[in-house]
Amino acid sequence: MILETIQRFFELGGCLVCGQLQISDKGVCATCSEALFETPRDLFHTEFEAFIADSLYEWIPGYSDEFSNWIMSLKRAPARKWTALAEEFSARKLSESHGVNLERCLVPCPAGTPSRQHAQRWAEALSRVGCGPVRNLLEFDKGDLHRARLDQKKLNRQDRRLISMKRIENITMPSPGCAYIFVDDIVTTGSTALSAWKALGKPQNFQVWCVATRPRLRSH
Repeated sequence: MILETIQRFFELGGCLVCGQLQISDKGVCATCSEALFETPRDLFHTEFEAFIADSLYEWIPGYSDEFSNWIMSLKRAPARKWTALAEEFSARKLSESHGVNLERCLVPCPAGTPSRQHAQRWAEALSRVGCGPVRNLLEFDKGDLHRARLDQKKLNRQDRRLISMKRIENITMPSPGCAYIFVDDIVTTGSTALSAWKALGKPQNFQVWCVATRPRLRSH
């Protein structure tokens, strides 16, 4: 039992909030889990200009410091914690599908820097639980790469709208009729996803899947 606990600690790490050893695959202990997460429910569906973003949670900075700490700690979380979230997301999405089963491809938000691979890790976790293959189809325009490398929390709505993407040249695109799933860990104003939609040719079947949306930022 002690050996199993030690192995689990090195595989998952301690609780992302308080640090104690006895944790779930989501990365928190039972006490913090009860404080942070409610009983599983439907996904949140947030309407933006040209698409709907599906998320597990709505993150309202300032409402719960513990939840904010948990969200921020995901950026350094191991793969298994991302997979646990992907399993929960997939289960909720499947319950809402009503038999609709389009071919999907998961298109992660490109990383501004090598250290910001959160969207890629989220996409890979979703792929591991059967949500579709990961297709890296997008990159930031070189002229906007400097802006994409900035701390996104420090950018206002106008600055975010200036970030643009383009399709990677000489890459095979998915088959016609495929549903494009743009994958990002956190969605705030939706400007990054909107840029992705435009870069992909404004496909009709376009969705956004994320861990959390930040409604308070969207209102400013």
